[in-house]
Amino acid sequence: MTIERAKPEDKKELYELFGDWDMDYVFDYGVFSSGFDRIVASETNIVLLAREDGKLAGYAQFFPCDELGFEPFYEIAELLVSAAERSRGIGRALLAAVEEHAQKNGIFCVKLSSQLHRSRAHVFYENSGYVNHKVSKFYEKTL
Repeated sequence: MTIERAKPEDKKELYELFGDWDMDYVFDYGVFSSGFDRIVASETNIVLLAREDGKLAGYAQFFPCDELGFEPFYEIAELLVSAAERSRGIGRALLAAVEEHAQKNGIFCVKLSSQLHRSRAHVFYENSGYVNHKVSKFYEKTL
């Protein structure tokens, strides 16, 4: 397995994997594409790709956060392993790569959230040393 930073030419392949988030939902390629372009061009908003035999098997997106009252931390916005590749160590390798990147940059805390219905992911994160500190609601307002 290899882990590398996403490049512009990875866009279509990542979009194909992106559908594994929710098989009942079709993500808008235009929205995905413009977000991918912004994120891949960013120095601080990072997407790491995990490849197994050259084929994209998973990814993690993370970025630094600096909030009042907290030490700086990295937030994992997204972590996804292909449905066909789960339970093979790919997610663990992606977490380790994020954590290593954090430590190299003087950040000693990584945070993430996981939807309530993703119980299998919760077990994975807890087995990886992450502690659940709260259950909350997520609000959004389209402007």
